[in-house]
Amino acid sequence: PCKSSIFAAKSNIGFHSSSMRAVRLFPVILLLATVSAMAQVDIDGADRMFFSGADPLKCRDRLEDMLPQAADSHERSEILWRMAKISVYAGEAETDRERKREIFAEGVAFADRAIRENPKSPDSYMWHAGNIGREGQMHSIMEQIRSLPVIMKDVTTILDDLHRTDFLEAWQTMAEIYSNHPFKSNDGAICFERKALLCISDGRLHISTYTLLARLLYERGWDSARRSSAIEKNRQKFAESYSSVTDRYAYFDGSLGTDFRHAWSSKPIGAMSDREEALAIVAYVRKIYDAAASRTHYDDVEYKELLALSRNWK
Repeated sequence: PCKSSIFAAKSNIGFHSSSMRAVRLFPVILLLATVSAMAQVDIDGADRMFFSGADPLKCRDRLEDMLPQAADSHERSEILWRMAKISVYAGEAETDRERKREIFAEGVAFADRAIRENPKSPDSYMWHAGNIGREGQMHSIMEQIRSLPVIMKDVTTILDDLHRTDFLEAWQTMAEIYSNHPFKSNDGAICFERKALLCISDGRLHISTYTLLARLLYERGWDSARRSSAIEKNRQKFAESYSSVTDRYAYFDGSLGTDFRHAWSSKPIGAMSDREEALAIVAYVRKIYDAAASRTHYDDVEYKELLALSRNWK
């Protein structure tokens, strides 16, 4: 529409007074058209672009173009935390080590800005932690451990301060921390990941969340008797008094009990071995993936990763 208006204005330029008025008005019309185009803040469209598998940095640029036109601090925060999230994906895809580090640092800065705009946004803390964690993985184990207090602070802000115990990504991050930390427990990681999977409510597949629980279970490899005994002990521990939500939920399976059944099995969790449940999770993900009405680019990537991981499981 803007281009055709330009051509129309040029074709009508003449020497009579009405044409001169058109010439004087043309810059104003063009400015208004430009402002109108810039004012379109389409966050949903940016999300669709990202999940389609488009170049993450192009997705981030599209969001950045929207920032000046954001209506308020809430909308600016919504844009900025998405830019931080996309930085994680862009950094992971980058092959140059220094550029990778730069992208994660940019992600941290976007998340910091998002937090300032809206201190009650759990996503802002989540993707601050995500970029800190990815940058930390580029260093030694000791350097990674030194970054953990910052990540833990972000996650506990979500779970303890903002009381968002329904926030799947926070629980999954706790599971990843516990499974990689030399002084933490894989048993706690499994409890956190069970909680994460029970938070799914947005209609998305979240295949990586299933994958992490399946992997943790398969690696631990307990039989059903040992599992049942541990769940009973965790029932008592979960009921005790704790200073934080995260401390309590390290024993979350105790709150479920041995008779609890997840969607992926008709058997209760106290009657299955770890590896039996891991295989049941893989079979369930195959089922929901095949039945999904629509899938994102990242669903396809995560599904292939799960199949590769579990190829030799028995």
